[in-house]
Amino acid sequence: MNIELIRSTCLSFQFTEEDFPFGEENWVYKVGGKIFCIIAATEIPLRLSLKAPAEMVLELREQFAGIQPPSYLNKKYWNSFSIDGSFTWKELQSWIEVSYKEVVKGLPKSVQSKIHSKK
Repeated sequence: MNIELIRSTCLSFQFTEEDFPFGEENWVYKVGGKIFCIIAATEIPLRLSLKAPAEMVLELREQFAGIQPPSYLNKKYWNSFSIDGSFTWKELQSWIEVSYKEVVKGLPKSVQSKIHSKK
């Protein structure tokens, strides 16, 4: 797993924008103006934050050593994923998709309909 693979996965979703509001060391991916992924590009090991349903957040932290509460995000809905080998690329891909979908669910219905109509 490397940063470019994670980046291309994030950008593969409809209407995703890449942004750097927290400086060049933090790569931010948004849909409808809302963040669904933050990559801490200078961290070693690489680290990213993803949103998930509240019940999934705690479950993931209990299952995987590399998943912890994030420092600066709502700990009820966000996790920090350390790319340390404690989970597979396929698992991470699915969690990125979950994060994207969670954010889309929270967008206004008019924006959601545009996203869903482009599939």
